[in-house]
Amino acid sequence: MPMDDAPSAVERIGALVARTGFADIPERAVARAKVSLAHNLVVALAGRERETVAHRMARAFWPVPEQASLLHDGARVSVEGAAFANGALFHARSQDDTQAATTSHPGAPVMGAALAVAELTGARGA
Repeated sequence: MPMDDAPSAVERIGALVARTGFADIPERAVARAKVSLAHNLVVALAGRERETVAHRMARAFWPVPEQASLLHDGARVSVEGAAFANGALFHARSQDDTQAATTSHPGAPVMGAALAVAELTGARGA
């Protein structure tokens, strides 16, 4: 297979996620995800006065279709607008959750997008 046809890292991760069912996820990972989500929601609520730009942008540039809620005030905007603004709000206080082995903290952008898509599709916790 030529190198150009090799799946990208994003494609490989996407394929892994697509074929992983909730029952396949270790209980410890589910518990950690719950703690991380709770942490990020509390940080977002605490950062509402700090982060207003992304919130105003979402309301101005992505007002329709009304698919998902802004954590800032409950206004409904497009899923893209909610993912953008909520991700920014999760990061407003720079208290992101950290994955110690990689010293990365992907929670803010991932959870902002995941919550917007979950609301759009009617997904539940699992």
